[in-house]
Amino acid sequence: TTAAPLLVELLGHWRATTADGSIGPGDWKSKKAFEVLSVLAIASPSGRSREQVIEEIWPARDPDKGRTLLRTALSEIRRVLEPGRQRGEASRHVEAVGDRVVVRAETDVEAARGALANGDHQAAFTALARGLAPDCPEADWVDEQRSTVARLTLEAAEQVAASSGPSQIAALEALVAAEPWSKDHVDALAAAHRTAGNAAAANAVERRWFEDD
Repeated sequence: TTAAPLLVELLGHWRATTADGSIGPGDWKSKKAFEVLSVLAIASPSGRSREQVIEEIWPARDPDKGRTLLRTALSEIRRVLEPGRQRGEASRHVEAVGDRVVVRAETDVEAARGALANGDHQAAFTALARGLAPDCPEADWVDEQRSTVARLTLEAAEQVAASSGPSQIAALEALVAAEPWSKDHVDALAAAHRTAGNAAAANAVERRWFEDD
């Protein structure tokens, strides 16, 4: 598929990338604007109703105040993503028609999901293992993304762990961390360390298993 002109990254760090370059959290007057951008990028291409966005970003706000805050955030999103856009000119990235708001974008989480579906398990695991950016806000939508990332990471790790590629040990470590009760994962990790010539690491894995048992 053709890459989207806008990429919103949630893994490892939190930023947006356009054809003009990268935009980090410090480039916004309000982090709420980038949070709105993130929520709408996740919802792309169907978008969200204004009420849904307000509920996700400003759940305790009066609805009228929420609509004002959303309009301000959308205005900043357009300004930051397209600094050369003339007043009144249609945005390439943001569309607000009636009660529906859409951001035409891709997220790195969705790209990793696509890589996993297409059999590129290594690329998916490498991306997903970074986890959600530490500066993501405390919010329900972030919790949902965190659960999604954790599930996809384990799916990718299972596939990578079954290979003998460069990330096999990292994948097995991820599986052991997620499922420390699984002796199969522990044994596979210890064996991978021994194959790599690191008997000390293998012994440490086994010792940790017996200590935690």
